Amino acid sequence: MYIGVAVRDSSIALGFVDDEGNLNFSNSFPLLPEEGADTVVMDLLFSIKAISETIPMELFDIRLKAIGVTIIGSLDKERGRIVKCVIKSLENIDLRETLQKNFSIDVFLASADDALQMAKKEVEGRDERSSAIIAAGLICKYQEACLQ
Repeated sequence: MYIGVAVRDSSIALGFVDDEGNLNFSNSFPLLPEEGADTVVMDLLFSIKAISETIPMELFDIRLKAIGVTIIGSLDKERGRIVKCVIKSLENIDLRETLQKNFSIDVFLASADDALQMAKKEVEGRDERSSAIIAAGLICKYQEACLQ
């Protein structure tokens, strides 16, 4: 099971995604991108912690493997940085490394377009929000195409 996190222009959509692309316990939180990168990163951290700490994972037999995060924009995969992003304050930030410092499982980062392309089969027929979360979670499964 993965946590899929889709960073959008004014919200964070996230949930638990299994290997087959099934989505459980999804939620969304508002973002204040005009507040700057520190606020956006803190909002991301709190959102991920909120969903991972409020769901009784042992009750549902959930074992987290990794966290997948997508952004609307593009990445420099060699440097591990966001090049372009709908949230301008995140540009030139190594978001994966920043998030990785706060979680005991791997964090993967991809552009939303790349993630949707990789998870094309699993997201077919889903609404936009669910597709974004599922694609974010499944980048962990398709990790060879993600930043590590």
